[in-house]
Amino acid sequence: MISNAACLLVFHNHPSGEAEPSEEDIRATMRMKKAGELMGIPVVDHIILGDREYVSFAERFGWMKTKEAFREVEGRGFYGPPEDTGSCTGGGL
Repeated sequence: MISNAACLLVFHNHPSGEAEPSEEDIRATMRMKKAGELMGIPVVDHIILGDREYVSFAERFGWMKTKEAFREVEGRGFYGPPEDTGSCTGGGL
């Protein structure tokens, strides 16, 4: 917010080496997405890094696809895309 962020990318590692999101990761991401929507700063991805793998919420749950794909996942709530990603992606979606 201080630096006039257009969007937010969340990234962290799991020291255990397992990249699979924990229940707390999922709850925290839901809270961040809701807060971002309130502030007009969409969360475009949450990436968890393990030893030899990663999990991208955007890839796994279809956040960053074409506008046509966005329409297909409407109603999926948390797992759907951000409301508006144009300011973060240059409008190329």
